[in-house]
Amino acid sequence: MLSQQAQEALAQYQTGYSLPASLYNDASVFEADTESLFLSGWFYACHISEIQNVGDFVVLNIANESVIVVRVSEDSVQAHLNVCRHRGSRVCLESHGNSKNFACPYHGWAYGLDGKLLVSKEMPAEFDKSAHGLKAAAVEIVFSMVFVNLDSNAGSLSKNAKRIEPQLSQYGFEQTKVAYQETWTVEANWKLVLENFMECYHCAPAHPEYACSHSLKLPDRLSEKLYAPLQKRSQELGINGEPVYSGETDDPLLAVFHHRQPLLDGYVTGTEDGKPVAPLLGSFAGYDGGAADIQLGLFFYGVMYPDHIVLYSFLPVDAKSSKMHIVWLVRDTAEQGRDYDVDKLTWLWRVTTDADKTIILNNQLGVNSRFYEPGPYSEMEKFTQMFVDWYVDELRDNRR
Repeated sequence: MLSQQAQEALAQYQTGYSLPASLYNDASVFEADTESLFLSGWFYACHISEIQNVGDFVVLNIANESVIVVRVSEDSVQAHLNVCRHRGSRVCLESHGNSKNFACPYHGWAYGLDGKLLVSKEMPAEFDKSAHGLKAAAVEIVFSMVFVNLDSNAGSLSKNAKRIEPQLSQYGFEQTKVAYQETWTVEANWKLVLENFMECYHCAPAHPEYACSHSLKLPDRLSEKLYAPLQKRSQELGINGEPVYSGETDDPLLAVFHHRQPLLDGYVTGTEDGKPVAPLLGSFAGYDGGAADIQLGLFFYGVMYPDHIVLYSFLPVDAKSSKMHIVWLVRDTAEQGRDYDVDKLTWLWRVTTDADKTIILNNQLGVNSRFYEPGPYSEMEKFTQMFVDWYVDELRDNRR
């Protein structure tokens, strides 16, 4: 149930303008977001190379929920809610590792990798172990990336992702590995984090390192002349740069997106000097001076260069706190120190994310002000506006 203040803010929303403050800050809105979005959205858990061996696991925390993602067998990955079926304790307290089973640290109930209850001492004779296994979450592997959904009956992300399979398959995701990953915590509402990532209106003033190499900093009228030369170079190298956008009627929780942008003169990849930083990926035979932006679901995005991939996963924590988890992928045969240098590989998106953390925090501080009022979007914020309009419709529908 939305608070009275949140309901009034919802009624005041005007399309073309940012959200009223209560729709960012109100705890009742975060609870509504949890019920309608976080419990039914797909979240990135790990790259498949991180759980190669039977018993390998990672734990993913989404708002107030926790999920164990584990390699059960050579050909099976499962996800379990990290809640003991005895009295509700968290079962797995480590963020990742390898285990033969999961034992609750409170009373010693133990579960198999498949979630079935194995040990529950001193229970009545009529107690049914088979009815007290860990609850299941949905799990799908999409281009070697493992996604989970707290709704075990959720719609298929992997099925929708087939729309961009021709574009993503050329990167050879199944032949990549994690070179580095890092998590940033930002004291801001999850919507402010996503809205920032959905637009490049801020790129020129806030990200000079990114803006010197990526054409997305430009309005369409200035960047459009760069696309024909990129397409010509792409065709010569056999690179599929066809854009794919989810239709307007598609559920954004299952959205897919692929758009290839030209890099600016002198840059062939996303590095400080624009020069190659790792071996070419997949079927790439060379550099065409382009980079691809992708989206899978509402909470996952990526920037893909011919020699490395940067994955962005956004995780809500509470009404005024979020996490940004960034992963860098390289070819699985590449060796650190010989084929790539981690500092050079990660420089651009570490400095960009550091800056994002600051500007998003400042955005939240401004929204907190009693003097804040929604402002109009620019022409370069069309995706942010589309997201906010959709979000308001969802909130109104779920209030009914």
